Amino acid sequence: ALAKLHLADGLSTEMANGKVFVGFRTEAPTFKPTFKVERACDLSYVEKRVPSWCDRVLWKSLPGFVDDITPTLYEACTAYKTSDHKPI
Repeated sequence: ALAKLHLADGLSTEMANGKVFVGFRTEAPTFKPTFKVERACDLSYVEKRVPSWCDRVLWKSLPGFVDDITPTLYEACTAYKTSDHKPI
């Protein structure tokens, strides 16, 4: 199910096409989409919206140091319950 959403992920598509955030990198989300969820719930989605990832972590490094950046934690903060999205 996540693989199908990854194919439709607008940010990844636009980055791969060189249209946005040129030179930046991000990890592919390995967690469930964080938008649009019911408030006061963990990851219960609003049926009228297609689930998506709204918060992302992007990075860019100096030339020669691109491979020196290693993300150590990339997940949704599901305990945050006051919004219709979950922060990363």
